[in-house]
Amino acid sequence: NDVTVSLKAKRNPQAGGIYVFGVTAYSAGENSPGLYLGSRDLRLGGSD
Repeated sequence: NDVTVSLKAKRNPQAGGIYVFGVTAYSAGENSPGLYLGSRDLRLGGSD
């Protein structure tokens, strides 16, 4: 099975660099404990 994760920025960061984000999956239901899937780097250029 494949899962695609899509990210949408609310605003651009003021500085370029490496940003790390983590992904946690939750099943349907109120008391889902969640399963941490890992983290990845997002590299952004500066706004020179």
